Amino acid sequence: MATRAVHIEVVPALTSIAFLMSLHRFVARRGLPDTLFSDCGTNFVGANNHLSFTDDSIQRDSAIQEIKWIFNPPCSPHRGGIWEAAVKAAKTHLVRVIGSQTLNYDEYNTLFARIESILNSRPLCYRQSSSNADNFVLTPSHFLISSLPYILPEPEESHLPYTKRYDLLHNLIASFWKVWRFDFLSMLQKKEKWLTSHPNIQPGQVVLIKDAAPPNTWPMAIVESTTADTTGKVRTVTLRTKAGSTFNRDIRSLIRLPIDVQEPDGSSGESVDVKSPACQ
Repeated sequence: MATRAVHIEVVPALTSIAFLMSLHRFVARRGLPDTLFSDCGTNFVGANNHLSFTDDSIQRDSAIQEIKWIFNPPCSPHRGGIWEAAVKAAKTHLVRVIGSQTLNYDEYNTLFARIESILNSRPLCYRQSSSNADNFVLTPSHFLISSLPYILPEPEESHLPYTKRYDLLHNLIASFWKVWRFDFLSMLQKKEKWLTSHPNIQPGQVVLIKDAAPPNTWPMAIVESTTADTTGKVRTVTLRTKAGSTFNRDIRSLIRLPIDVQEPDGSSGESVDVKSPACQ
């Protein structure tokens, strides 16, 4: 709930047994949840009834591992907006990418696992070292596996007959990344009417660069210096990457991370916005 991390499971049917099997897989990989939130779907209600043990010995042994299940009120899907937003991020773009393609169960499993890693690679905030020479970005994936999700290197397209379906899956993932990344960056970079004055980008800030990048890769840089126009508004900045190279960029191709994290020495960035689009 705090990091908006996503875990996606493919199930063969919307039944209680299918959900219980997916819940067993979730617990085996992620650990036992303390609380479950859901709507009042019959598959969820049936699974909850199954987990509500009636045998005294089982209830006593499992009391320490009891899962609290909270259901939304009936006819109120808006009450699940937190997880419905994550479902929308995956399903909306997936439908646009797949189109009329037909995938088998194994291909769906692979595709959704890759989509899960893409959604969990989005930057939430950054921690900047005191030397201002490096930056460390926190993502939902850091709270799950302590690092960014890794992508196996592979050729763009093999053109071999026995890898035709594999190449199709690779292209679907690349298309999903391209479409979802564009929408995500556009959401961070809101274009509002010039009715309110906003602060200029300052040297030392970490920004996202709207350049093309492979899946799960977010080009970032530190602002070295700024150049203002005659009205005092910063239009161009000089950036320094993690590798040490410097270059100029227009501010319209840059996005400031919406959340700044307090440093160990007690200093802090601009602000902490828990309702920022990066958390959606």
